[in-house]
Order: sequence, then structure tokens, then C-alpha cells
Amino acid sequence: MVKQQSNLIGTNPSAEKASGLKQIDLLYLSDSQRKIAQWLMTQADCTLAQVATHTELDEGDALINLYELIQQSFVQELEVDGESRYRIRLAAKEGIQQLSETIQQALAPGSPLAVIPNPSGEHAVVAGASFELRVTVSNKGYQSALIDIYIDEVSQTLLQWCDSPQERLALSPQSTSEVVFTFLVPAQASPGIYNYLLVVDAPQHYPEDTPIRYSQKLQVLPYVEDAVRVSDPTFTVTPATNSLTPAIIQPGQILQVTVAVHNRSDRVDRFWLSFPDLAQNWFTVRYPENLEQVGLVLAGDGLDLNPGAKGEILVLLNPPLEATAGNYFPSLRVHSANHPDLMLLDLVYLQILPIYLLSAELRTLIGKVRRSAGVFEVRLTNRGNTLREVIIRAITLEEEDFCTYTLDPTQVQILPGNTATAALEVKPNKWWRRPFYGGGLLINFGVELEDVQQLPLPNDLPRGVLVWESRAWWQFLLLILTGLGTLAAIAFLIWWLFFRPPIPPKILEFTSDNPSYKEVDGEFIRLNWQIRNPQQIQSFAITGLSANGAASVQPRTYDFSKGIPNDLKQFCVIRTVLICKNVRTEARQPGDYTFELKVFSKKGKDVAADTAKTNLIKIQPLDLPKISEFVSTKPVYQEASSLNTKYSKTQPSVEDMISLNWKITNPNQLKELKIVGRAPDGSVSSQLKPLDFSQGVPKELSKFCKLQEDLICQNVPTGIRKPGDYIFELTVV
Repeated sequence: MVKQQSNLIGTNPSAEKASGLKQIDLLYLSDSQRKIAQWLMTQADCTLAQVATHTELDEGDALINLYELIQQSFVQELEVDGESRYRIRLAAKEGIQQLSETIQQALAPGSPLAVIPNPSGEHAVVAGASFELRVTVSNKGYQSALIDIYIDEVSQTLLQWCDSPQERLALSPQSTSEVVFTFLVPAQASPGIYNYLLVVDAPQHYPEDTPIRYSQKLQVLPYVEDAVRVSDPTFTVTPATNSLTPAIIQPGQILQVTVAVHNRSDRVDRFWLSFPDLAQNWFTVRYPENLEQVGLVLAGDGLDLNPGAKGEILVLLNPPLEATAGNYFPSLRVHSANHPDLMLLDLVYLQILPIYLLSAELRTLIGKVRRSAGVFEVRLTNRGNTLREVIIRAITLEEEDFCTYTLDPTQVQILPGNTATAALEVKPNKWWRRPFYGGGLLINFGVELEDVQQLPLPNDLPRGVLVWESRAWWQFLLLILTGLGTLAAIAFLIWWLFFRPPIPPKILEFTSDNPSYKEVDGEFIRLNWQIRNPQQIQSFAITGLSANGAASVQPRTYDFSKGIPNDLKQFCVIRTVLICKNVRTEARQPGDYTFELKVFSKKGKDVAADTAKTNLIKIQPLDLPKISEFVSTKPVYQEASSLNTKYSKTQPSVEDMISLNWKITNPNQLKELKIVGRAPDGSVSSQLKPLDFSQGVPKELSKFCKLQEDLICQNVPTGIRKPGDYIFELTVV
């Protein structure tokens, strides 16, 4: 027969030893956690929906806050009839044996995704029943994300039991959602523990923080038959155990369990025991001895019972020394030879007590150093049966600490029976403490350990010694050279401060304000310069040179013996350097110029301390008027009839005389136009009146000319009607 009961989630021995919630702990909780804890203190077991309703939180936020309270051992989570319920843990109940356990997977610090699988860790289910895995995911990042949640392919057996082993969520920032995986465990499934891997992945939006993997366990219990026949055998287990009162045992000790079997059938039957969930080295079954022959007693391999008879089978549970501390509930099955398909099951609840045994060793790899660091290795061996998480520190054992200690890693997790190592480097960092002679300086240090869960640690911690070897003999020579160098530096400093000659002025920059000027603008060439050490300037001279090197502008000399001269005060200023800008020269005529600046110091008034020249500077001449087009309106003209002209009352038509068109660029500089008509032999056949453009377009051309950017004149009459060949010449003045 099987006793149905509420299964608790996971195993965490440290949670069982927690003190629970105290009144002072409420002061250090967040507002939402304090609200949940105060409400749970007035209630019995509550569901997630009830907590969310009475605390005015959504279920996602309520679940996250409950999970954090579970981590602190202030709330315990139970599963009753397939539903998770929550109960407050108060400090007053510290001494009561409870099997509440916390969720094993924590929120990853700094991760944008918070994932809470429920149940977490290990869960038990009867073959033929269904099992739901609920996964709550919160997007704590600042972007929307597509999140894939699936059962990894390595878990082939559970993939066959799950209808939909992969789900996808689309979560906006600061939102929470939940997916449910349903597993239908077949009735013929073999009892045992099935490992599977839950994966949460967001490769598109959080590639650096995912995938996140959670190792889970599903324990399948033997199939339970609902109907029990009157003739079926029954059995009882002594001592009786349940989830609240498990049998407590130390690793390596023996727990004696008696199984009393009652054969209620009308046939002789043979019975034997098995533990499907335990390894063979965990238990020993002893059946009653059989008397095969007179005087010969043999150990039996089963329990033979007559109809209606009762018998006992002795089971010795002896967990090995390496058994991990925690709660176990292996299934016990009684087999019947007459009814091989009959499932006679019960659970034995065990609690294996923890053993806290940790050994520390410090190995010396490099113990004598001169300039480098000493290398050591810290070895921690977990000889107990609990997971240990230890913080390692190196401390000095000297009165003065003059070493740098580097540990990698500084925190280790050690599984039962395993060894963790950490590299330790010890480097002396006060060079003057190194001895000059002798056998070297002994530096004593030790290793300090701290258990994250405040579990017991060894009293005698390892110590180490680093030998800092004395200096080599040639370092004395270096010391002497250092002293001589110091004296030389002091002498140089005295010379620099009191006897050093002043630094002569230096031209840092000498340029023109503009590399090209135009005569039409009427601007003078302007210069800029900067001179370092202006306090040493006696005078400087500026000379303008033409392309052949001759002076094209009268040289200018400025006297700085009394500071900035009046001519330059509006252009120059003295700071750390002398800065002069836009200083006007006398160069304004078209041509190419190069200016030379000579600076004379107060110590050498006759020889220039520094000289600099500008690049080539051009003043472009005025743009002269240019004839771009000059043509007649027609290549051939027809002489007007003399009769028509004689008897006509109107003036002769303009079309009967030669008219000219022309276009002149740069008309602003135009003063006068001259038009001369010549015969083919070059003689002057006609000469028009000069046209004065000094005041703009003359009146006689106002109807024919337009003055814009260019001067355009069209159909200008010449007054020539006589037949002949003409060549016109246009001259611009």
C-alpha cells in the first residue's frame, strides 16, 4: 500500500538551519517584501493568487518577491495536490524539523532576464500522472526581447513526454510572463530519477547574457493501483516515516528497517524486497534463515509465507560515507511470486545529516624571489557531504604589510569529495625594504577562509613564507652612481636657476593674413606673427622683398626696448609669447611679395637672433575690359534705291545702314570706346565719334546697350550706307 502525501520541492540543508523571520528583519526588507511578509504572518498556507490579490501586486512581481523571501529562509514553499503554496517561517519555529526548501536557481545578478522555474530542482511524480513545469520570465532590461524557452535535446525521454517542449515569449521592458510545460508520464515508465535541462535563450536581443541553463530532476515513482483486493498481501514498515518526521542517519551509519508482510491469500507465496531508487551499496536485505536439512541453516533469498501467515524482512540502510547530505524518499517495493504484476509500494523518508569537514593546504611553487612575485597554490578539499562555497583571502603575519597578494579565484565552490585550487601570488612592493646583504628577508603570511553559508571551517589554517633575497653586489655601484647623479642634478639645477644665459627670442609664426589680395579692393598686405620670450626682444625689422630678392617695400623697424611701440599697440599683445595680428604694410601695388622678419635680442643687438620669411603673397591687378564679341548684324547689306530715297517723305531706314553688335566683359573699368571703319586696304573709310563710358552708358547708346555684369550692345547704327567693303575696328580704352 502507498501513503499519499504532500511532496516538498528541492533540498537545501542550510535552509533547515536558518533562524527564520524576526521582527528586526522586517526593517531591512523592501516595501513589497515587507507587505507580503506581514500579510503571511496572519495567514496559513496561501497560494500565489491569494498573495497577489491581498498585496495589490501582479502575480509576476509577487512571485519574484516570494522567491527572494524564500532565499532568505523567511518563507517556505510547498506543493499540495499539484499546487504551490507559501507559508511564513518565524524565528520561534526554529527548533521544529521542517522539510521546506528554497528554489535552487537564483536571479543572475546583472542579468536582464529573471527566470524562476517552479518547481525548481527535483520533483517527484507517480507513473501515469501528469506534471507541470511553470517558468516565469521577467524582462528587466530596457528593450523588448524575443525569448525562447525549451527543454534541451539531451533530455530525450522527457521530450517524448512533453506535448510542447519549446515555447517563445515576446516581452516588453519591465514585463513578466509565464509558460507551462506539461509532462504526461506513462504508467509503464520505469521508476527512477530523470535529469533534464531547461534552457532560456534570447540570442537576438541579449546574446551576451544568454543562454541560461537550469539543471532539473524528475523522480518517477512506481505506478499506483487504485483497487486493492481483499486477498492481496499487505505490508508495514517500521519505523514509520513521513515528510515531517524522516529517519535521521549519519553517512556510514546503519538504519535498521523492518518490513512486516502479511500473506492474505489462500496460497503459499514468496516475497522479496527491492529499492528501485537506491544503489546496491546503500542497503542490505536480510531474509529469515531457512532450514533445508537437519543441522544445516542457509540464508534465504526471500520470505516464504503460508496462507494467512505473517513474516518480517530486515533491511539495513547504510548510506556510504560520500552520500550527499539532504532529504531522500526512496520507494520500497515488495514483490510477490504469485502476483508478479502487483505493485506493493511505500516510501521511506530519510534525512542524511551533514558532515562539515574541509581541509586546507598551501603549496609553495616559487618561494624565493628577487624582483618577481612568489607563486603559491591554495588547495581546499571537501571531505564532507555538503556543497561548500568558500571565500579565500591572503593576510600578512608581519607587523607591517608591504606585499601585494593576488588570488585567482577568490571564491570557490567545492562539491563533496572534490578539491578546488586557487593561485596565489605574493609580490613585495616596498623596494627599500629589500636587504643589501645576508640570507634574505623572511615574509610570513597566511590564508584566511570564510564560508558563505557560515558553516564550520578548520581551526588551523595554512601559513606560508616568502624569502626576499638580498641585493646583488653590483647594486652598491648603482647606489654610488645614483649619489653622483644626484649631485650632478643639483649642480645643474643651480646653474639653470642662477647662471643660465637668457633664452633668445624665437619666431614661432610669421604669416600673411591672406595669401592673395586684389588691387581692386585697395587693401594693404597685413601680417601676423608670434615670438617666444618677448622680454628678450630689443627690436625687429620687417622687409618686403620682390620676386628677384630686392626690397619692394620700405623696411620698417620697431623698437621694443620700452615695450610695445605705439604703432603696434592696437595690433599686438604680450602674454607668454608676443602675438601680433593684422599689422598693415605699405604693399598695395600689384605683384608678388615675400616679407622677412628679423628679431634682435637685448644681448646681441647687431646680429639677428632669429629670422623668418612668409610664403609668396600676391596682389592681383585690376581686371581690364575685354571684347568677347564684335560682329555686324548682317554679313551683306543692300543699298537703298535712290528714287525711293528721293521721293520718300520718311527718314532712311536703319536696316539700310551697317549696324554692329558687341559684348564687353569687366565693363566697370571701361572709360571709352572707339569705332573705326576701314577699307580692305587698311585705309580709314569712316571714323565714329568716341563713346565716353566714364559716366556709364552714353545717351546715344542707351537704346542699344545694357550694362549688367557685361556690356551688351545690339543694332548700334554706324550711319554708313554707301556700297563697298568695310572692316570695323573696336578699341577699348
